Amino acid sequence: MENHWIRYVNSARVTPAFSRRGTVALALELDWGQQQSILELGAEEFRERAMPLLGYPREHPRLTPLRELFCHGQRVLLYRLGEGGRAAQCSFGFARYKGARGNALSVTVVRWGEEHPGFCVATRLENKLVDFQTVLSASQLEDNDYVLWNREALLQPVERLPFIGGENPPPAGKGEYRAFLEEVESHPFHILGCCSPVREVQDLFIRFTRWMREREGALFQTVLPGREKATLGVLPVKASRQGQSPDLLVPWISGILASSSYGKSCEGFAYDGEYYPDRPLFLHCDSVGLMLAPESPQPARGPSSLKSSAALGLADQIANDMGVLYNRWYLGGAHAHKRDKQLEEKLGHYLCELEEQGVLEAGLHTRLVLSRGYGEDTPEITFPVQAPGEECFWITMIIY
Repeated sequence: MENHWIRYVNSARVTPAFSRRGTVALALELDWGQQQSILELGAEEFRERAMPLLGYPREHPRLTPLRELFCHGQRVLLYRLGEGGRAAQCSFGFARYKGARGNALSVTVVRWGEEHPGFCVATRLENKLVDFQTVLSASQLEDNDYVLWNREALLQPVERLPFIGGENPPPAGKGEYRAFLEEVESHPFHILGCCSPVREVQDLFIRFTRWMREREGALFQTVLPGREKATLGVLPVKASRQGQSPDLLVPWISGILASSSYGKSCEGFAYDGEYYPDRPLFLHCDSVGLMLAPESPQPARGPSSLKSSAALGLADQIANDMGVLYNRWYLGGAHAHKRDKQLEEKLGHYLCELEEQGVLEAGLHTRLVLSRGYGEDTPEITFPVQAPGEECFWITMIIY
């Protein structure tokens, strides 16, 4: 049937936290930070703790992709790409994380005073004082956000002793991106961003998206640069005549899409990032992808990847929320018919609330049908979805 989508929802994956819009999963090559794990970072924490977590103040050019994302995104599941590298060190300790940024650390040690046997130990990142301790010996030093101390060291007065030898991991390849996808698989998010222009890496993201949506019931969309056309769950960012680099725009577009309201298209949104500050640019879309252009788009005629994305995002959000209601209200076991009726009433009430909020056209909740076409423990829910002024489509949702 045309305009009929099937949503597979894994009841073990859905969570009320998913309903908080604005979460992007993103992997970047960085000079500092934890490796092989996900750092969950909110916009406020990024403003306040960018230096200890990422090695630079938030306004530094190395963190521009994250500032682009946080123009509108609320939260990022950040993964530092790459294995290996070396931590910078000096005779008093090691940099907390591997990477070239550790070479910007230095330690100053001065005696406490003639009447006191202790030492003052100051840690600096470039010229900024980031830690200060007074101790009797190195054994009393406490590790901080930047340095893991050698507690067997003999403290002696020294001015700006540098950390040396820090090296970044080798450039990320397909294996490092695969490790990111394996790590992020268990986390809930709305948009998966891929900044790599390498085709085999993009193919990996596309296969992962298809697998997670169809087999695991994980409802998200993927943004990546430079593919030929949009497919279900995948939105390509295209190059434009103005010369914008698609991979640079992925974080900004990902933040926009992740934070958009129920079923709302982002077409025509004015670019407010940092890469192209000299002229107004607007988000355009067509059947093959997204791009920035200097004129505000006219109302779309024909297929639009952003309209499809908005509709898909609405379907995903409704499916997830219904999965939450299923976990909360459906008990299974004896008297299944009675419980089916209770679940159907709860789901209908949920759709009715969306209609009252103006998210859906009125009256759709009366057309919801719950059946059991896939087994006693696998409910099948069919219902129409139509945002005001948009085309109606049907969803068959299978919860397992």
